[in-house]
Amino acid sequence: MKKIGYATPLDSDEDLVVLIYTAAARIDVQGYLKLPSLTKTVYYAYVFLLSLFSVFLFGKSLLIKYAPTLTFGFFSKTGPTRQQLLEGSTKMTFYAEGWKNKSEESLNKHSTKPDSRLKLTITGPEPAYPFTAKCMVQAGLTLLKEQEKMPLKGGVLTPGVAFGKTTIQKRLEKSGLTFTLEDISCSV
Repeated sequence: MKKIGYATPLDSDEDLVVLIYTAAARIDVQGYLKLPSLTKTVYYAYVFLLSLFSVFLFGKSLLIKYAPTLTFGFFSKTGPTRQQLLEGSTKMTFYAEGWKNKSEESLNKHSTKPDSRLKLTITGPEPAYPFTAKCMVQAGLTLLKEQEKMPLKGGVLTPGVAFGKTTIQKRLEKSGLTFTLEDISCSV
């Protein structure tokens, strides 16, 4: 069953990093922001408008002075309550499309369309505080305890390249995150 929603391309710096570190193989990366309804689309447009306010001194002063009013109570000078943090959650969904078998000719050439499609869903606590803290702490511990599994001694790496041979997923699962990988190839 397909879910209806609104999607817009979401460009980020990660696209450039993936491009640089995968020069040997062609990998197309495009992020999307999916909004489930027109109401959410209007909401995010309003949030975007408020973020534009923060660029200008006058807008910043308005946001600081009238934050609860301009954000309909979503933001305040005191931040979220402990209860709000406990009730919050995160769900991220990633889709990948490719080939089950490597091409004999080259990593960059396939004579057929992709025949494999995967869906990864990551769930966890509220994104701004506990989710980020758990990810950062586990990434730091992994870097300290599994240095021999790092592909390079330094440089800029995507998380997939840097942590690909480590136990970071198990560490994150022990701290409360869930990872669900599904083969959705039949819907290609």
